[in-house]
Amino acid sequence: MISLKEVFRNIIKSYKDNIESYGLTFKVTENVAVHEDIKLGLPSRDKYIDNYITRLKNLSKANIEIIRYNFMPIFDWTSISLNAKATIILVH
Repeated sequence: MISLKEVFRNIIKSYKDNIESYGLTFKVTENVAVHEDIKLGLPSRDKYIDNYITRLKNLSKANIEIIRYNFMPIFDWTSISLNAKATIILVH
């Protein structure tokens, strides 16, 4: 049986392979979720900190060099209108 850690490593590899199949390089990711229990300092935070560390290690193994995060207190937020059409600009 495959472990959950291996599942997540495979997901990261799949994203990376897909991006790189278009001749791009996957070196930066963002919004690696920080669980609310960590932000609030709840007793259950330690297991979520362990999960977060595992995610960072898995991204590092995939040679992701920059991980953008935010520790916005209480809930995460979005910096775009969710009703707007998205425009993606890829620079090669």
